[in-house]
Amino acid sequence: MNRRLIWRMLIVCQSIGLLAAFPLLGQEDFLDESDLFDEEFESEPTISDPLEGLNRSIFKFNDFVYLKLLGPLAKGYHDLTPDPIENGFSNFFDNLKYPIRFTSNLLQGKVKEAIHETGNFLVNSTVGFAGFHKASDDFFGPDPPVEDFGQVLGSWGVGEGFYFVIPFLGPSNGRDLLGRFWDRAAHPVLEPWTFVDDSTDRTIYGVVDFVTDSPELMYRYQLLTEAAIDPYEAMKHGFTQYRLQQIKE
Repeated sequence: MNRRLIWRMLIVCQSIGLLAAFPLLGQEDFLDESDLFDEEFESEPTISDPLEGLNRSIFKFNDFVYLKLLGPLAKGYHDLTPDPIENGFSNFFDNLKYPIRFTSNLLQGKVKEAIHETGNFLVNSTVGFAGFHKASDDFFGPDPPVEDFGQVLGSWGVGEGFYFVIPFLGPSNGRDLLGRFWDRAAHPVLEPWTFVDDSTDRTIYGVVDFVTDSPELMYRYQLLTEAAIDPYEAMKHGFTQYRLQQIKE
């Protein structure tokens, strides 16, 4: 069985799971935790937000999309997909992001973490059946902190620039937007460099990856905004603090 056939079978199986989730659209939310992040932050950063009016409009649009469309879809996917399968797909997509974590660690001089990520990738890609099973937990213990190029730039002293909200994607800043381009370049599936030739397959991959992450995304989003007096400000400060904490790790 060649690689392209295996890839298409993977996409078809996950797509079936997504289609099964759609009948649950519109059902009640399932998230009820009270804390967004494990770490506490020491101080409130000063955030440059010269586009606040536009940002608030985009935030309002995103809020509708998240709560009315993504939220029910995430719930349906979570409820209908058996935990081993849901965890397996999450592990698979996470394993494919190894080049981003590896290069980001190296660029920060974190050689030990880069070696750890390489060991994880090799074990999960072989013993872990192409990453569906996270076998590395049995070999190397807890994973190092997840790194990306936005964190690399932050560790190099590059300022975050001004805050803005991206339609559908949510909060960002100038530094993280630049980091997104490197993350895409290092990813083995996404363009500009990719081993998946068919553009339709790449699009399906992106959609399936996003939906696989959607329960966790909605978990964080709802916990941060649902009890806030001003959800926009809560998201802005929560995102900025979270990214600062990641850079410090």
